[in-house]
Amino acid sequence: MQRRQYHSSNESFDLNSYSRNKRIKKRKGGNKNRGLKIFLIVLCSVLAVAVAVLGCGWIYINQILNNVNRDTTNYGEIIDVNSEAAKKFEDYTNIALFGLDTRTDDNDGRSDAIIILTIDRVHNKLKLTSIARDTLVKIDGHADQKITHAWMFGKAALALDTINQNFKMNITEYVSMNFYQFAEVIDYIGGVWIDVNRSEMKVMNRDYIPYIKKMGIKCEKVTKTGYQLLTGGQALAYSRDRYTGTDLDRAARQREVLMAMFDQVKELDVKKLPDLASMVLKECTTTLSNGEMIDMATWTLMNNPTFEQLTLPDESCKAVGKTINTYWVWVYDLDYAADRLHDFILEEGEFNRSAASSSSSVSSSSK
Repeated sequence: MQRRQYHSSNESFDLNSYSRNKRIKKRKGGNKNRGLKIFLIVLCSVLAVAVAVLGCGWIYINQILNNVNRDTTNYGEIIDVNSEAAKKFEDYTNIALFGLDTRTDDNDGRSDAIIILTIDRVHNKLKLTSIARDTLVKIDGHADQKITHAWMFGKAALALDTINQNFKMNITEYVSMNFYQFAEVIDYIGGVWIDVNRSEMKVMNRDYIPYIKKMGIKCEKVTKTGYQLLTGGQALAYSRDRYTGTDLDRAARQREVLMAMFDQVKELDVKKLPDLASMVLKECTTTLSNGEMIDMATWTLMNNPTFEQLTLPDESCKAVGKTINTYWVWVYDLDYAADRLHDFILEEGEFNRSAASSSSSVSSSSK
């Protein structure tokens, strides 16, 4: 692939200045990490199915998993897969997670969150790579566009192909979920603990909570700043905030909500986990089979993997923000970003794990 060179007179953005330096809070004796919201799709399913694997029959397990909307398309036959990546990642499983920005159930709209989940059995880790929705990429048939537009133009097929083409990946499996359905899930698990600053509170109350209430979702205004328990509607408002910081800050808030959800799920009565799995799965669409999801759940339960995260672009990408055809986009060297992604997954090359955005591990003390 020919290396692309982008030039701009715009000043480069200092990504460090946009990273969220949230205070580490302690609750019930453990340090609580914050993470990727859309990974709820996998985590809640994994936890619930793992319980089912231990205590229920196979028929019941499959009944739970059959709640998911199944996409039976064989994307390996209709999209391009980077042959080098297919060989390189032979011992790794890469799955695309899409959070859809739509107010209806028809799966239209943009992919508001784009995450690559890597099941790394080599290093006993789950790795999460978030790609900024405003990243400028080449989309087949649509020239250079924001990566978020790929789903709008061609649903899963084009979204997967766009990731593979621009980041040299081998992804043929995905999970998608409508963001506007997850408020009910958060209420079911008892809310999430989030550190809200003054600017975020103002934007939530002014720009998002009134709209969320009009959608029929119960959502009261946030009346204080600081570490607090948010309802599903409030957490949705917090995650949707486009006006505090940049798109990277918004992605950080979405990551923050996910691991707060994970914290709550860990403390949930095990009797509620099967219903939680059903609730989540019915809002998802995936190419994964029941067997593949059970395998993921069993491996996670038995091996207690750690979590690591990377956000693209990160500081090393030297991203530049600019306006192209009325759209604000992140412009950076995608070949470099692809190499960085591969190094993160394989733990090779020049990748420095300490530079990973919000990298974290789940310690035994927090379980």
